[in-house]
Amino acid sequence: MRRKLDVGDYMLPDGKLSIDLKGGGLLELGNDLYSDKKAFFKKYRKCYEQKIGLVVLIEEDIPDRTALISWKNEHTKLTGREIMELMHTIEVSYGVKFEFCKREETAERIVNILMTAK
Repeated sequence: MRRKLDVGDYMLPDGKLSIDLKGGGLLELGNDLYSDKKAFFKKYRKCYEQKIGLVVLIEEDIPDRTALISWKNEHTKLTGREIMELMHTIEVSYGVKFEFCKREETAERIVNILMTAK
């Protein structure tokens, strides 16, 4: 079913879980969290207050969070460590989950997240 969502890119029909896809990987996430921090924290707070589970799915080949420490990109001053710290703050404050997947695994990962949430 296609419709405008209040938050995220994919959502269960009951509105209890949403997935916000970051197809631009860590660069997109970093820009969102750093450049438009106020808007994104507002979105995360809204999910928390409305009891909507939110998974931020980041298309990036990152084996685990510790690999973020060494992440760098020439297009941003934001470091992997700073992104990791912001992610942790959002997880603790608003219950948002951050997951990574390779681009070719995105569709399967979205289906798995939504199916296991039912």
